[in-house]
Amino acid sequence: MPEICFGNNLMTITSTRTTASYELWKVNTFTYGTTTGISQLQTSSKFSLEEDRIIVDGTNNKINAFALDGKAIGLSPTTAEGKTIINLNALTHGVYIIKINNKSIKVARQ
Repeated sequence: MPEICFGNNLMTITSTRTTASYELWKVNTFTYGTTTGISQLQTSSKFSLEEDRIIVDGTNNKINAFALDGKAIGLSPTTAEGKTIINLNALTHGVYIIKINNKSIKVARQ
């Protein structure tokens, strides 16, 4: 069960895997609940980072990208030779969360 703390104008969420802090003035809503009746899907999608691209096995992948403030970022993945290609050149400098199917990765553009 994650621990949620408020202090120094931050909301900090700590779990066994990670810690995340958010400025309180940026938090509009916060919802937490237990998942019931839905099990985690297993996926065999594999991906790799090649220069400014993420290459994902398969062509039927669900790709979402978010800035650290939670805003959705529009990426236009393409497919070729049985793979999905996510070009990161359009992203400005910063840190982003890229969700590929049910896995999320953090990408830093410098």
